[in-house]
Amino acid sequence: MRLSSAVFSPSSSHGASYYRLGEPGPNIRHVWLCLHGYQQSASDLVARLATLATPETLLILPEAPASAVPLRSAAPEKAEFPQWFRPHSLGPDLAHVRTYLDQLVSHILAACPPGTPLSILGYDHGATAACVWLANNHFSYDRLLLYDAYFPPKISRRRLLADLPRSPVVVLTTTGEALAAPTPDDGIVQDLRQAGLPFRFRRVTNHSLSLAVLSASTTADDLLAEG
Repeated sequence: MRLSSAVFSPSSSHGASYYRLGEPGPNIRHVWLCLHGYQQSASDLVARLATLATPETLLILPEAPASAVPLRSAAPEKAEFPQWFRPHSLGPDLAHVRTYLDQLVSHILAACPPGTPLSILGYDHGATAACVWLANNHFSYDRLLLYDAYFPPKISRRRLLADLPRSPVVVLTTTGEALAAPTPDDGIVQDLRQAGLPFRFRRVTNHSLSLAVLSASTTADDLLAEG
């Protein structure tokens, strides 16, 4: 399946590039919105999500709309990546993210059959962007995957999770070897339970996301259990 790029320019916001695997249209049965991490481009995230590419699945990978951040020790031609938020401009940047994703996702879903399921994956800083966008929002979605999630200290993760709809959450962490399940004392586990969200905690090895974890054909009941 071919990776293509486009620029979306909402009237109330600066435009940003996005990538897609698949084409919006009447044959799409599931849409994935995938938000990249810090010092990472959206195109770099595609390799980890290859298992999702089917003729009936549409992957949307937007570039963060905030100003670029220098990448330490990088070659000049690869010295900057867009970012979802900057430490000195957290509030305005995240408000911008909400507006941008609202309009981008509405634009994409309008070209797909009515009621097409939507799932969201946020990697690293993209997990914060996903949660900020979904908190108190009108979009319905099948599941939210928080992959090696990072939440800045200035944001209350517990409060943010409490503002999410009651849709299932999968917490994915990367490890080099199989480890035991998280304990009840793990911070994000406590926060998810406090928020009353159904969730599942999964470890993946060497940044590999298996079809069993992410496949759009897997039902919420198969993927998720109450935490």
